[in-house]
Amino acid sequence: MLAKTTIESSEAKRRIPGESIFSLGLVGFSVLALYLSIGIPGEASISMPGTLPLVASMVLLLSAIAFSRRVWAAPAPLKDQSFFRIMTPMRWVNFVLLGIGYVVLLAYFGFLIATFLYLFLTISYLHRGGWMLAFFVSVNFLAIIYMVFRLLFQIILPEGVQGN
Repeated sequence: MLAKTTIESSEAKRRIPGESIFSLGLVGFSVLALYLSIGIPGEASISMPGTLPLVASMVLLLSAIAFSRRVWAAPAPLKDQSFFRIMTPMRWVNFVLLGIGYVVLLAYFGFLIATFLYLFLTISYLHRGGWMLAFFVSVNFLAIIYMVFRLLFQIILPEGVQGN
């Protein structure tokens, strides 16, 4: 039991993929904040308008430097860990692709058809409860969206190329 805890604690001290770049970004942001707070006009007194931003940005910079030192002292991430694999799970990639497809379909087919297809595909993908359930939920939501935006708020929805 003790060996497993030691292994887990040593793994917890490893850098997370992307953490070193993030720490450098924090230092850069802190330097920018310090630079901008120095430029705040006012008298040279404790009650000048730039005093609080100046102190806060100095604390931010010192904290960012301390954090960066700790991060860069830690062992590198494991070879099988990747920043892009962690930050872009396939579910997110699929939704970005569905969103791009929706925009393309919206321009060509118009609001009703494109929105129905988008809702149907996303509900089918997320719920995996069968195409009939996804169909009825999509139709109902599309009807609600249409009534609210087109009939209630009287917003003109895109008609697409086939509508012209």
